[in-house]
Amino acid sequence: MARKRRQIPDDLLVVRVVGSDRRGRGWAVAGDRRVFLPCALPGELVEFRYARRARRADEGRVERILEAAPERVSPRCPNFAHCGGCRDQHIAHSVQLQRATAALQDALAAGGVRVGRLEAPLRGPLWRYRRRARLAVRHVPKKGAMLAGFREKAANLVADMWRCEVMAPPVAENLVALRLLLGELEARQRIPQVEVACGDDEGAMVFRYLERLGSGDRARLAAFEAESGIGVFLQPGGLETVHRLVERPAGRAARHPREGSEQGGRLCYRLPAQGTALWFEPTDFIQVNGYVNRHLVDLAMSWLEARSGQRVLDLFCGIGNFTLPIAQTGAATLGVEGDARLVGRARENAARNGLSGVRFEVQDLFGEPGAGAALQWRPAKILLDPPRSGASELCRALVEGPSVSVERIVYVSCSLASFAADAAALVRGGYRLEKLRVVDMFPHTGHIETAACFEPR
Repeated sequence: MARKRRQIPDDLLVVRVVGSDRRGRGWAVAGDRRVFLPCALPGELVEFRYARRARRADEGRVERILEAAPERVSPRCPNFAHCGGCRDQHIAHSVQLQRATAALQDALAAGGVRVGRLEAPLRGPLWRYRRRARLAVRHVPKKGAMLAGFREKAANLVADMWRCEVMAPPVAENLVALRLLLGELEARQRIPQVEVACGDDEGAMVFRYLERLGSGDRARLAAFEAESGIGVFLQPGGLETVHRLVERPAGRAARHPREGSEQGGRLCYRLPAQGTALWFEPTDFIQVNGYVNRHLVDLAMSWLEARSGQRVLDLFCGIGNFTLPIAQTGAATLGVEGDARLVGRARENAARNGLSGVRFEVQDLFGEPGAGAALQWRPAKILLDPPRSGASELCRALVEGPSVSVERIVYVSCSLASFAADAAALVRGGYRLEKLRVVDMFPHTGHIETAACFEPR
């Protein structure tokens, strides 16, 4: 028997917003049911219409704010109402950081973790900071246009974006040109996404396509690269198929070169305090916020206090973002990463920076054998920078493994939930959380990045 569809009333209702959920939605009580209201803030009096009715809770669309919360500000982006790229542009940035800090403290307290010293958040630019993103692409005949952007807040649709306030300049300045280009391609209905990445000197776009591109489309893409200065890459299959549309000879300078600019067509970013340059491919993982990453590396180095002759282990090392600065101190450094492509890139970066006292290994750090094997090197200190899933097996190996004695662990986290769980495991196993800091890597998004320093009790 088909389930009866709930009728959606069209009436305008007035409610007082009571609280907010983890997705940043305000919620109120209408009648005897909870209704979630995107972009509504606790304490506000709002006028809304129902957008969807479900068994457990309803969703509404705010039509008018009758009484605004003190922390409400005007969003800078014209796409904010529907684009899902940013969640919190309507909240004063100082309050965003306060909420992130409170959420972090609450999550740690729930696991019985006490913080020795909570430091002020590590902050950076609020706009034009995002140097990596994946844009969905869709041809919409009814609108007579190609859409290229983030997903919408309330639906799995591509947001109608002509402008982006958080994307780095090489991409932000060419969003209109990108949409016009996609609309001219004969294969426009077979291009599902464009991945974008920026180095210090130039940007890149990776066009994922599902059928062979004709000569006309290749010529249009080449003209776009020449006009915009953005490198065009093609991806007909998996990551191993990514290649540059027009290969550059090694050593050719970027359009706006600076000393040490990209080599062989790769992107590059620099860590000035360490005198280090890192080259990467557009699909490689790098920290999204270049300014914050530079200062995060500085922070990690100051907390780690690596010294010449010490053994320092960098786990989930990627292309060497932390590993190479550690090696610059003269410490015996080992970087471990599960992705062989990234390890290859890290080795190349070490060679280009003239660092011979650093090694890199490919190792699965999520399984128990791999986690334990990494610790058999017996490091004095560890830098830990796992993905969102965290490092539960490694933390277990640290506190349960035989003869494991690490005097300091610097943990960089991109997930509040997994960090809280790992921190609780380390504390139960004999470590204390000495220093903690929120890292504002993704302003306006609700994403919480954390840096922490653990030492044995």
